[in-house]
Amino acid sequence: MAGETQVSSVDSVVAAYNLTADFALRARKLFDQVATVKGDRVAHQGGTVVFTLWDDLAAETDELTETADVDSVAMSDGQVTVTLREYGNSVRTTAKLRGTGFLGYDHDAANVIGENAAKSLDILARTELAGGSNIRYSGGAAGRSTLIPTHVLKSADTKYVVAKLRGNEAPGWNNGGQAYVGFIHPDVSYDYREDAGANNWDDAAIRNEGGARVWNGMIGRHNGVDWIETSTAPIVADAGSSTTLTDVYQTLVVGQRCLAKGFSKTVSGERPHVVVGPQTDKLRRFHDVGWYWLGGYKRYREECIYRIESASSIGDNS
Repeated sequence: MAGETQVSSVDSVVAAYNLTADFALRARKLFDQVATVKGDRVAHQGGTVVFTLWDDLAAETDELTETADVDSVAMSDGQVTVTLREYGNSVRTTAKLRGTGFLGYDHDAANVIGENAAKSLDILARTELAGGSNIRYSGGAAGRSTLIPTHVLKSADTKYVVAKLRGNEAPGWNNGGQAYVGFIHPDVSYDYREDAGANNWDDAAIRNEGGARVWNGMIGRHNGVDWIETSTAPIVADAGSSTTLTDVYQTLVVGQRCLAKGFSKTVSGERPHVVVGPQTDKLRRFHDVGWYWLGGYKRYREECIYRIESASSIGDNS
């Protein structure tokens, strides 16, 4: 109707914005939780943290001679060294942004920095675990470069790995030390659950275990492994067969004492700390917030780590 004042005829109707900002979807931080060997009793400050491991003596099964003393044998040891390195990140907001925008930028910056710190340390722990020397290739593949899309994770693979870990005397975590922890990608978990031998997940045993540790991200127990499903399980893109460009998924199965974590108790501690930067610019316009950590990870017992490399039927295989 003529003469009506409509939305299209005025400038005073504007978009309304929610005053609370949301953040990116975030994966749970899972790999650091198996770093149970920690350098928190160091003798002094240093650039490395050295852990000492005593070797056991060989079994002695010969009968003693009644009238002769025994010969002494030498003890032997080994060492694992964690090199301390600096890690950190920072963001800055300006006075103009804070003065003209409508969000709580300093608060949101602290949230983003905290997430970045946790994510960064978890990736460092994951990378160290994935570098182990004990490997099982699914589907009978001879190596990583021969994996094809049908070489998916099967129940037989985890049975093999668990047998090897137990043969190594690798201590487990739950079920009287007989259950290990596995990190599995959802694409691989799909194939594993489809396998005929992977239908009966022993969740009831975990609930009835009394005092058993329930891991962050845990989806159940099968074949002696407490499985943690995570999208951050390592993937090596296009590392399989050159004819199929198959993505290679790395499933990690670990026992206790698999990973050591060293850190400086003087300047950072076990976890990164948030640093609010000083205002040093002449007009005090810049707000800096960041995180800092001086530390590192190192595989502690290689015999407590196994990596299964496989494809996934729903992965990127072209």
